[in-house]
Amino acid sequence: MLELKAMFILAGGDSQPVTIRIGDVRETHEGTNNPWSASVEIIGFMNPPVYRIRGRDWAEAIEDAAKFAAIRVADLVEAAGGGTLNPPLLPRPRSPVSGNAEDDADKRD
Repeated sequence: MLELKAMFILAGGDSQPVTIRIGDVRETHEGTNNPWSASVEIIGFMNPPVYRIRGRDWAEAIEDAAKFAAIRVADLVEAAGGGTLNPPLLPRPRSPVSGNAEDDADKRD
């Protein structure tokens, strides 16, 4: 499991810990274009869901999970009224760049 612990400093000055976990990489959809998946868990915001992000192979599932986590955390920061993360998070493009763009609807199971 990959785990990153960060501090979210809200625009008002308060702070709260945030943990991002990527793991549980496995073949979950055998026989499809994107049979592999990895879990993404974001803790520190309300209702921490676990997402399954799919890829053509195990490496792509991990890569796409990391990209998804960065975009989702940025969305959560914005929804909380803005702020910064330490360590910082740079903006990410919102369009898929992997080979499984045609199956994006399947990424959240």
